[in-house]
Parts: sequence; C-alpha cells; structure tokens
Amino acid sequence: MRLTMKPVCDVPMLLYTSVWKFFMPLALMIFVVVACGRGSDGAQAEPAQPAQPDWIQQGSFEDGEVSFLLVETEDFYLRSEASMVLMGKIKDTINNQIDGIVGAGGYRFVKLDDHFLQREIVDEEIVIEKTITDPESSKSVRRHIGYARLRFDEDFAEIVNDQYQLNFKARRLQRTALGGVLALCWLAAAYGYLRVDNATRHFYSRRLQTLAIILCLIPLIAIVLLAIGWKLI
Repeated sequence: MRLTMKPVCDVPMLLYTSVWKFFMPLALMIFVVVACGRGSDGAQAEPAQPAQPDWIQQGSFEDGEVSFLLVETEDFYLRSEASMVLMGKIKDTINNQIDGIVGAGGYRFVKLDDHFLQREIVDEEIVIEKTITDPESSKSVRRHIGYARLRFDEDFAEIVNDQYQLNFKARRLQRTALGGVLALCWLAAAYGYLRVDNATRHFYSRRLQTLAIILCLIPLIAIVLLAIGWKLI
C-alpha cells in the first residue's frame, strides 16, 4: 500500500504573514518621511528672539529735571552671572552720579540704603535670554544680557547732599578726635620720659628713650588700625 501526504494549510499564519509584508514597508516609508520632514524643519526654523521692552529700545534720555540712564551688560552664559555683573554696573553708575553731585570721591561719604535704591533709583531691571551665532563654531548658543534703567531726580540730589554733609562732618570730627588722642599720648610719653630721666639723673637715658619710642608707636599703630576700621583713610 502506498501512502500519500497532503500539505497542511495554516490559514491564520498565511494571513498574518501577508498583512505583515504589506504594512511593514508602508510603516517604514511613513517613518522615513516624517523623520526627514522634522529634520528639515528643525534645520530651517530659526529660534524666535524675545521682544525687548520699549524702555530698552528707548535708551538713556532726560525728561525735564529727571534723567533716565540705561545700564547694559555683556552677554554671559549663565543668568546668575549676568545678574551679578548688572548689580555691579548699577552700583558704579550710582557712584558716578553721586560724584557728579558732590565731587570726585564723594560717594565714599554717602551711604544709601539698598531698599531705597531699588525702590527709588532702579526704575526697571531685567535679564534677557538671547540666541546668537557663535562666530567660531557657527552654532546657535544661548546668552544672557542684563538691562536696567536708573532714575535720577532732584530728590536724589538733595538726599545725596544731605548725606554727604552729615557724613563728611562726622568723618572730620572723628579724624580730629583721633589726632587729639594721639597728640596727648605723645605728650604723656614725652613728659614721663623727662620726669623719669631727671629722677634717675640720666643714668638710664638710652633705655628710657627706647621705652618712650615704643610708647609713642603703640598708640600710633592703634589709631591707624582704628582709622582703617572706620574707613577714615
């Protein structure tokens, strides 16, 4: 007897294979098209620059007896660095204005409260993030630039003058007092040296002279250190 084998047909498997062969190239083609489209869009699209406030574009100007000064920093990678440099430039600009009112170096005698400066002088303050092209790598990089607008009027000049006169007179009195104390110490050292030298009939003159010099240097050094601590010199 001869046996013959009939092929077994798996209908679900054939259906799955046919569907997979049909949809796999289609899905691959769609993926490639979408990926290329996104890449071209990313290459062509340029990042939108944030709009600057009107007061930055306006710059520095005068409105009657009120002066508005624009302070600007260089571009920095970190926002915190731009803010720190902006604070320093604000302080320098205020000191220059004080010198213009009371004279060169007058800002050392004017101590204004930080809250007063932020409330009355700093009219606007902002750190803007910009996207620029690096000239070396030709790549787009993010940088931060700080801007501030300062407001100076007659009230500010009046406060500066009052502070200057008050502190300048106080510094002058302090210097006079320190000079008087130093002079008294030297007179006391000289008087003590003469009295002791006469009492010992000049037998210890050299030792007494050395001691007198030391007694004169001690108050001098102390007063110099005190003047530095009080920022008198």
